[in-house]
Amino acid sequence: MKRDILIVTPLLFFLLGVGGASLTVFFTLMPLLVFLAALFWMISLWRDLIQADAKKIILLLILSVLAIYLGWGRFALEEMFFPLRVDNLTSGQNVTVLGRVDSLPERNGQKVDFLLRLLALESAQFSESEGRVLLVRLPYAEKVVYGERLLLRGRLVSTADSTLMEFLRQKLYRLKAVGFLDGAVLLQRLDKENREPWSSIFVWRAQLLSYFSAVLGEPAASLVNGVLIGERSSIPAALAKSFQVTGLTHILAISGFNITIIINLLIVCTVWLPRRWRLLPTVVVIAIFVILTGASASVVRAAVMGMLVFAVKNLGRRVSPFKAIVLSVFLIVLVEPRLLGLDISFQLSVLATLSLVFFANMLQWEAGTSWGRLLWDGLATTLAAQVISLPYIFYHFGTISLISPVANLLIGPLIPLLMLAGVLVWVAAALPGPLVWLMAGLTQMLVLGMTMIIEALAGLPLAQIEFGQGMLWLVLCYYLLLFRVFRKYRPGPGFP
Repeated sequence: MKRDILIVTPLLFFLLGVGGASLTVFFTLMPLLVFLAALFWMISLWRDLIQADAKKIILLLILSVLAIYLGWGRFALEEMFFPLRVDNLTSGQNVTVLGRVDSLPERNGQKVDFLLRLLALESAQFSESEGRVLLVRLPYAEKVVYGERLLLRGRLVSTADSTLMEFLRQKLYRLKAVGFLDGAVLLQRLDKENREPWSSIFVWRAQLLSYFSAVLGEPAASLVNGVLIGERSSIPAALAKSFQVTGLTHILAISGFNITIIINLLIVCTVWLPRRWRLLPTVVVIAIFVILTGASASVVRAAVMGMLVFAVKNLGRRVSPFKAIVLSVFLIVLVEPRLLGLDISFQLSVLATLSLVFFANMLQWEAGTSWGRLLWDGLATTLAAQVISLPYIFYHFGTISLISPVANLLIGPLIPLLMLAGVLVWVAAALPGPLVWLMAGLTQMLVLGMTMIIEALAGLPLAQIEFGQGMLWLVLCYYLLLFRVFRKYRPGPGFP
């Protein structure tokens, strides 16, 4: 029996335990997919199990059962100490609150949403609410920064509404909340008192966003902010819709691609250091970058996986991509078990990465010319990323982008150029003025070309169709068929 089997199987069954426990609290698709993955994994290993030593089989079974138990217990502990509930405090009445901004602000139309950790609340129930969190909505014109203290007055909205409760669940994974503060008015800022040690990173982030907005204008600033630090809330609604129709929304989210670029750049910059000494500066820079982007679950997953691969290679060892993915997901779910069932962006990033690992090689084809190979490689990568994630997309969103492969083929190669252009615009700020405007002009031309292509593709008939939302039976049939293909061809490296 291979060593990878003894490592991956308990990790996968830990996720199965977390998924099973999460189904007792809220029904989502991902825990069911984890169960199918564990089942398919064991079926795929039956030859290895038959040929293995009896002691190893018993050890594997013990580890698997123990992993399920620990996964279930980890979720149960989360529910015990951080119950996912929202407590009402005199709902519908105006209150004055003092708190610290506890998340990156997120634009919502003409409003901005953020979490406020309570320091004081004008209420008789303050003793029950100290240290909990409010979801606050302010006018977008109010610029708030992570870590600063604010004095606010607003109306507590009832959380009895199921739509609002689901909205809060998406925002508050492990935080006790006292409700939703709407129509809030900012009374006073207390920026310089008792700020979090790392809040200066978010101050710099806000300054960087403002700099790009001032130098580039829209929509160039929004796209540069999206590909560099994952900030896409200011993208015009019409352009955001075109990205969604063409299946290009993912390029505005920080992913493993961005992390890989940064790691490779750090390798070049630290080439003069001994291999074992390169790990520390890389970890520090990646950690700052993750915080800068808001530390969403999908970004953390990409960073953990990238650092695992980088660390193992620096130690002179080999690691399969599949094992790196499972280990990174295990580490993240160990810290925050609710992500497995609630965070759709995290789930999609995992599925797309697995899909690339397993099916990219399967779709390779030797074209007759170098241009043909280049075009097919780009198209094959796009298609491979959707093999596993496609049913998850139409189940949750009810749409399929038929133009997505072509859009990714045309726009994908331009993303590294846009990232480079954004960095050069930032660096040019320290140089003579004309260079800044020269780089800004080139960046705007690049963005103009990209937006023209995207909007033209989005305007094509049947660019996107509505299909399959909530059709669980169709999703299960798809994955059963996919498993048969998988067993026949065993696509992708790193699978035992």
